[in-house]
Amino acid sequence: MKINAKLLLLASISLGWLIFSILLYFTYKEGKNNLTDKIIDCVQDAINTDYQERLNKILVLYRPTGRKIKGFQIESEDGIETISFNEGTNQSAVERLCNQYVLSKILPPSPDEINDLLKNKLKRNGVENVRTGIIYSNNGKSFFSNSDSTYSKSSIILPTKYIDIKKAQSIQAWATVPYTEIIKIISPKSFWSVVTYFIVLFIVSISSIKGTKHGKQINRSECIEMGNMILNLESQNLYINGNLCQLTPIDFRLLLLFINSPNKFVTKENIKNKFWPTDENSDSKIHTHISTLKSSLKDYPEYTIITEINKGYRFNVKE
Repeated sequence: MKINAKLLLLASISLGWLIFSILLYFTYKEGKNNLTDKIIDCVQDAINTDYQERLNKILVLYRPTGRKIKGFQIESEDGIETISFNEGTNQSAVERLCNQYVLSKILPPSPDEINDLLKNKLKRNGVENVRTGIIYSNNGKSFFSNSDSTYSKSSIILPTKYIDIKKAQSIQAWATVPYTEIIKIISPKSFWSVVTYFIVLFIVSISSIKGTKHGKQINRSECIEMGNMILNLESQNLYINGNLCQLTPIDFRLLLLFINSPNKFVTKENIKNKFWPTDENSDSKIHTHISTLKSSLKDYPEYTIITEINKGYRFNVKE
């Protein structure tokens, strides 16, 4: 069964747009992931800045209990508290976590201040027009920046980050980002790949549509019509049921000879005189072109070439 050329063209264009949609999705996802990583870095910077600012206001004393930092003794208003670890840990990291634990009792983090720091750091990194929020939790009790924890389904929700040695305090940030900000952070290579693919696909789609319309707008004065068959005499193209059938110029002229002899047999002598009057090998050429013409029409059983011995060939159209 011959595949309808229009359906095949439509399927190809549809597949092209489907691939474009998938490419667009993954490119957008790449931009969103890049932006999420940038926000995570900015949140960490904001937490560090907030920590240093609060640390400078309160004097926190600590004494390591072992050379490999297996534990710390923390001196605060409540006295001295010893915190131990199973294995040796990096001293600077432990120091920060212990200090955060003590600071939570004296001067805990402010979600509003951390959120302001986050916005400033995002702005310095080229990310603007972003709505952000901070959720600070301490021993199961949550505090929200601007007294608001509302975020939309499209918001980027960052993982919860514990900031003290006993994991009693945590900070979670969220950001609602417009599409324009995500597009800005997409890598140039991915962005221009999508743009180039879109331009090419758009041009091909428009050209195909125009080509289809052009194929339908056949100049009837230059055509011969027979049922669903149209022969364009100028372009020497054959259309059956709206589909273009590929014919060589000789096969087209041979078909035209049959059509101009309706209900009559065309002999080999007629064909030879028309095409190869002086060719001694005309019988072989006639046989070859009759075969190729039959092959071109095989998917359209309503149009056949009948061969009868001692009579010749006749073009038959089923009503």
